[in-house]
Amino acid sequence: MPKRPPTFVPYVYSHDELARLLQAAKSFERSSLEPGTLPLILLLLYAAGLRVGELVRLDRADVNLPECLMKVRQSKFGKTRLVPFATATAEGFA
Repeated sequence: MPKRPPTFVPYVYSHDELARLLQAAKSFERSSLEPGTLPLILLLLYAAGLRVGELVRLDRADVNLPECLMKVRQSKFGKTRLVPFATATAEGFA
């Protein structure tokens, strides 16, 4: 019998680690990105649980800030899904 691979245990960042990561992203300067873009990318990937491909396909029309809801198109298996996000994440869009 083949051995089963070990169970994957995801790493959950502490609030302090997330704050430091977002602070480092804010200070990262890259001429091809608008200021604030990298922290928002990290927030959406982590807080909303988006996949990279889903993030890349997001449109402004897909984000409903008042209702804190995103329409994620072409998700896994080509489906569309609605993803709620916290009001604190919505502040990153402003």
